[in-house]
Amino acid sequence: MAGIEKRKERRIKIALPIKIIYQRSELEGFTGNVSRLGTYAEIQKELPVGAEVEVVLTIAAAGEDSPGRGQIRCMGNVFRAGLARELNGKRYYGLGIFFTGFPEETDRKRLSGYIDYLIFREEKAVKDGVKQWRRKKKMRRSDKVSAGTRPRALKDSDVIGILNEILSRLDEIRSYLMSSGDNK
Repeated sequence: MAGIEKRKERRIKIALPIKIIYQRSELEGFTGNVSRLGTYAEIQKELPVGAEVEVVLTIAAAGEDSPGRGQIRCMGNVFRAGLARELNGKRYYGLGIFFTGFPEETDRKRLSGYIDYLIFREEKAVKDGVKQWRRKKKMRRSDKVSAGTRPRALKDSDVIGILNEILSRLDEIRSYLMSSGDNK
């Protein structure tokens, strides 16, 4: 079926500084997304599909509980390459890079821990957003209910009618008091 995601690992949209080392050249750019298996990055030089590259991701602390801060090194293969966009006369090429290995096991574990952290933060943000939406929805419903029990605004003619009724009753009371005072 067309359009169905067939990836084995969840991709997290994040812009991390990236260095791609290819044939002794260091090319710098930013990631568009990262997973445990690879990344999408944009750089200012086109690389051929199949190119073997060294990748250096720089992870900044996203909070006190953020793991993986620092540089993570891995090896990879370019499996997709092409012009991504042009901006201010500069060309940026998008690269899909599949990670083929990590020189240090700690780099793989730090990347995996960081991806887990980003997934947790993303899911928490979604849950918090849903809770907030439900609270607002509940408040709107309660406002509608209480709006139905609020006194309606009176028209000037209604106010005049009520005042006339009060004056009429006051006249009755005055008449009663005057007539009972004559009897004494």
